[in-house]
Order: sequence, then structure tokens, then C-alpha cells
Amino acid sequence: MDETKNDNNIEAASNDNSINKISPNIAAPAQEIINQPPPFQPSQTTLKKEDPGRTVGIIGLVVGIIGIIFPVMPVNVVGLILSIIGYKKSKDVNIKNVLALVGIWLNAIMIVIIFAAAITLIIMFLVWQYK
Repeated sequence: MDETKNDNNIEAASNDNSINKISPNIAAPAQEIINQPPPFQPSQTTLKKEDPGRTVGIIGLVVGIIGIIFPVMPVNVVGLILSIIGYKKSKDVNIKNVLALVGIWLNAIMIVIIFAAAITLIIMFLVWQYK
């Protein structure tokens, strides 16, 4: 008979949430751990891609800046070619290479300016020669 009373008391205690009534925070940490999302793990799409044309694009831009300081046509042609190569390499992996694009524009504009200056000087020399 005593065993039956002990079993009933154990069942009553297990059915009753007396533990949670006394200290409801005991079960809370375990519940929080269960409901937490998994830790962040970056996937392949969130990782930054390696830009294969970045270095060549930067070199083309630097050569273009050198071409502004020393306006010689071959310097700007080399800078234009390097910038185009860098831009194409970046475009192949779907990355926008702004530095290479700036290098393309800078070198192209400098080539036009140098070409226009050379033609102007030739015309001025011919006019001065036949005067």
C-alpha cells in the first residue's frame, strides 16, 4: 500500500509543474538553446569572389596617371591596353572593376588629347614654314 502511495505521489509531482512554479528559469536556458537558429556559416554566394582583373586594372590606371604627367602616346596606349585586359578579366567572372573602367576612360581621353595636340603642332609648323 505504501508503494502505491509513493507511485501516485511521483506521478502527481511529474504531472504538476511545481518545479517551473518555484523557479521557472530552470527550464528556460534549455528551451532557448533549442529555439536558437544555427550559427552563421557563410555560403559560396556570400563569400567575396576573387577579382582576377583588379591588379591589371590598377596598373592600367597608374600608367594612365603617369601618362598625364608625361604625355607620351605609347604610355597611354599601354595603359589603355592594360585597363581593357583588367576590365575583361573582371567581367568574365561578373565583377565590376571600376578602377579598370576609369583607366580605360583616362587613357582614351589622353590619347585623343595627345593626338589632337600633335596634329595642331604639325599644322602650326606647316603654316609657319610656308609663311
